[in-house]
Order: sequence, then structure tokens, then C-alpha cells
Amino acid sequence: MVLARLLDEVRPHLNGGAKEFAEQALPSLVAAGGEASRQRAAFERGGVGAVVELLTGSGNYPEVARGGRR
Repeated sequence: MVLARLLDEVRPHLNGGAKEFAEQALPSLVAAGGEASRQRAAFERGGVGAVVELLTGSGNYPEVARGGRR
């Protein structure tokens, strides 16, 4: 996994809280699947408009921003 390898590379250069934060944040980043996954899911639920809402927070597709279905 790319993120784990990146963390391995930067870990020696992190101190205290930054190291702890990075190690704790990695699992949730992997589980979330990244921004591209969120955009694909929004598109599947509501088309281009839902992706625009996700990116801009314009309020037209609030269920998509919350991860719900249309």
C-alpha cells in the first residue's frame, strides 16, 4: 500500500504528535478510500450534480455530502 510505504519513509522525520497522528490516521484514510472513491460514489448516487455538491458544499445534494442515498 502506497500510504503505508510513505509513512515508513517519513516516520523517522516525524516527532511526537505528528508521528502519533499519522499512525492513527492511516487506517481511516485507507478505509475511506480517498477522494476519488467519494466522487465516484456521489456520481453513482446523483450524477454530475452530486459530485459538484460534494466538491463545493453548495447544499443541492445534502444526502450525498452525508453519504446517504438519493
